[in-house]
Amino acid sequence: INYTKDEFPKIHIGMEKIIGSVLIISGLIVIASAIILFKKNKTTVTPLDPSRSTKLITRGIYKYSRNPMYLGLSFVLSGVSIIVNPIGGFIFIPLFILYLNFFQIMPEENAMTDLFEKEFLEYKKSVRRWIWFLSSIAVLSAVNQVLIVFWRSFQNGVGMGFQQSGRSVLF
Repeated sequence: INYTKDEFPKIHIGMEKIIGSVLIISGLIVIASAIILFKKNKTTVTPLDPSRSTKLITRGIYKYSRNPMYLGLSFVLSGVSIIVNPIGGFIFIPLFILYLNFFQIMPEENAMTDLFEKEFLEYKKSVRRWIWFLSSIAVLSAVNQVLIVFWRSFQNGVGMGFQQSGRSVLF
């Protein structure tokens, strides 16, 4: 996200440091709570070899999301992108989530099914992969921020204003 900040126009969202920091801190809390549960239950934290798991964790943060570490990571990336490069983040984060779903989460879920069979299948029926209402809130929040920027620009009579390399670009 940071490497592409000079490639896209800068969008001023307003309070981006506060919003981004809240997302980063929230993401770190979610990740830490998931890791603590893994450590308490003496099972592997590493996603590289899910077949080494010794216990299926279904309580705590895992009551709400089957993948809270990835959810927390997506919060951290969203926070960083809001602070540094919103356009790059809006492009990179959905691609990252798609990658996670296909190349990390699905293989992990196959390993969990092999290891914990009925218990994992029941858990899978009752707990979503991602927390749908939080992702819906994030999308609505992003749309709201874009609308605010458009509205402020419209009120100032300048159209949609972006800044790139010290010059303004108007749409």
